[in-house]
Amino acid sequence: MNQPSVFVSCVSPEFRRARSCVAAILTRLGYMPVFQEIFGTEHGDLRQVLRDKIDACEGLIQIVGQGYGAEPPTVDANFGRVSYTQFEFLYSRGRKKKTWLIIAGDACTRDTPLEHLDLPNDPAYADPADYQAERRALQLAYCDQRKKDGHLYHIAASDIDLELKVERLRDELGELRRAFEAWQKEVLDRLTITTERIRAHLLESAERTHQVALAEATKASGWEARERLLKAAEKTHSGRLSRINELADSFAEIQGTARPTEVFDEMMRILAEEGVDQALAYVGFQRGGILEKVKARAIATRERNRADLLPLLKSAQLEAERNHPAEAEHLFREILALEPDWSELRNALVLFLIERGEVIEPAQGNAKLREAVQICEGTLALNPREKSPQDWARTQ
Repeated sequence: MNQPSVFVSCVSPEFRRARSCVAAILTRLGYMPVFQEIFGTEHGDLRQVLRDKIDACEGLIQIVGQGYGAEPPTVDANFGRVSYTQFEFLYSRGRKKKTWLIIAGDACTRDTPLEHLDLPNDPAYADPADYQAERRALQLAYCDQRKKDGHLYHIAASDIDLELKVERLRDELGELRRAFEAWQKEVLDRLTITTERIRAHLLESAERTHQVALAEATKASGWEARERLLKAAEKTHSGRLSRINELADSFAEIQGTARPTEVFDEMMRILAEEGVDQALAYVGFQRGGILEKVKARAIATRERNRADLLPLLKSAQLEAERNHPAEAEHLFREILALEPDWSELRNALVLFLIERGEVIEPAQGNAKLREAVQICEGTLALNPREKSPQDWARTQ
């Protein structure tokens, strides 16, 4: 990573264009802008996505307006009830990141009129005005608290003033760059030492493994078997040694990117200081938490993808209803290629194939019906009755 990263935070429907202007200024000044689009229609909890992005950044600039924005599905254990945008700032500050607040005045351009912000997604919601007023009060309280807690903030009276405020952060951003470059040099120096230590531990582990293999080979019955096992052990050891430099260097290469996590950093530290066995023991201890975290993120991503694809699925069904089978099938198959495990899609495609199979030429129709059966069988395998009774019943 050759450029320091700065997270640009705002309520997306309110200041998307302003955020783009800030991002353009940061890019021109030699920084990498990072942000997360949030509109309130996403499924799942985005806080871990935000943590990961912010952890990889050196600082955060937040454009503060009157909009509250979307909020997580549960109250945050550390910050109470907050919107995602408020969470971005509070989490960054808690992580000791350099943070800047720019409060946008009434003359700053909003992408969405204020009266249309912070309304419920459900058009049938009983009292939209009350829903909006509650969130505006939460945002006002957040702004008041930021002004009281001693954090430096800038007030932008207009779009031009907002851009100038960011331009004037050049010197402060320069401090961020110098700190980043010093950190980068320190990391590179440390990586050189660490890589050599890792290489030494890998060689030690390889030699230990080799001696065990040789000892096992000498226990074999018959000289021919012993010779064969000894040669195999030597060949395996030679191959293992040839890969050690590449493996040791790969740790340093990963460490020099934005990819490593806290667990990876600790694994690398243990590997360099205590050796292979202790590094493996540590990762084994962390394994359950890593898998659960990745599973939760995968579920959230999958739900967001399916929400985005839902209009295409419904379009495919509408094309089928108005007797445009080619267009319908093309859409069905495009979606299936992206979300092959989506039960709702698979069941809709099965119904389409059955209907087509009954009206087209027999040979082609039989092929459609056979494919429908295969998809049904696959869907049942994806959704066993005991795990997903509703999906299983729909497929049946």
